[in-house]
Amino acid sequence: MEPEPPKKEPLVQPQPAAPKVDDYICDICGEGPIDPEAEIPCSTPEQVKALMKGLDSKTAAERLEAYGPNEIPQKVVRWYTILLKQLTSSMAVMIEIAMVLAAAVQEWEDFAIIGVLLTINASIGFYEEYEALMKVEGIKSALSPMTAVKRNGEFIKLPTATLVPGDIIFLRGGDSVPADVDWLDGDPMAGDTAALT
Repeated sequence: MEPEPPKKEPLVQPQPAAPKVDDYICDICGEGPIDPEAEIPCSTPEQVKALMKGLDSKTAAERLEAYGPNEIPQKVVRWYTILLKQLTSSMAVMIEIAMVLAAAVQEWEDFAIIGVLLTINASIGFYEEYEALMKVEGIKSALSPMTAVKRNGEFIKLPTATLVPGDIIFLRGGDSVPADVDWLDGDPMAGDTAALT
């Protein structure tokens, strides 16, 4: 008798099972189960009609407190990190080494001149970088994007940072999509996703 050939492992591993429809709960109304592929998560006409009214101010404030603002957290740059960066750059380190060598051979005149140059170099670099950072922050705050949001039954312009789950927004051609949204009603549209790739 010939021995059996060894069993080969399949080239494609089986994928884990997708979640069942019963596992999905609506983010807006809290009810379930829902169909995750549905355009509108709530399935009854009453739920859809209530959804199209938008949120009231109280609910929006509660959700803003619960979920936080609709923005990507920005790294805050402190003034002392800018100064430290100026003193640890490659040019500054070379000047600092020259300063230490001048002190080691007791060339105090050279030591003082190099120290003054290092201070002037770091001060100018710090000033320029700090001013540029402040100008960028000013431009960011001046260009705070606004979005038409349905609150208390009416569309009003609000900063996109105040959007919360369940808000109804109004988009026109050329508008930026301010958050993850579901298309509920209106003319067919297409999005330019080139910025995402």
